[in-house]
Amino acid sequence: MTQAQYEDLFKSCTNKVRGDFSPSYANKTEYIERIYRYVPNAKIILLLRNPIDALYSGYLHEKRSGNRLPPFVAWAEEQYPASDYKYDRILTDLEPFQVHVDFYERAVSDTRAFLSDLYTFLGVDIGFESASMNELHNVR
Repeated sequence: MTQAQYEDLFKSCTNKVRGDFSPSYANKTEYIERIYRYVPNAKIILLLRNPIDALYSGYLHEKRSGNRLPPFVAWAEEQYPASDYKYDRILTDLEPFQVHVDFYERAVSDTRAFLSDLYTFLGVDIGFESASMNELHNVR
């Protein structure tokens, strides 16, 4: 995708804050470098998760998608090198005001406090409440 194509994704957005979500961005140093080359004031949000929980969740997702998989431990051993994220590079190369770190478990267990901190980091109204905030998604 070219930069122009990417920018077209946001052309109808009139909000003060807009963003993109992808766990793969933290996986490649060149992605973070590209973000800051094109958007030097960008803010990065790292939502960390217990690595075993994350691996198992990925495994279940693959199984639900109909993929034939080996037992979990064998699958996890194959996947582990691919999940070697470069968080250290993000945390050392960027200014502290540009990076917010929090935990998935906190987002689930204390959503309002999590969002309040996130909104403060982004500089938006901490009183904002989405109509869908209390809806559960991707629950089986």
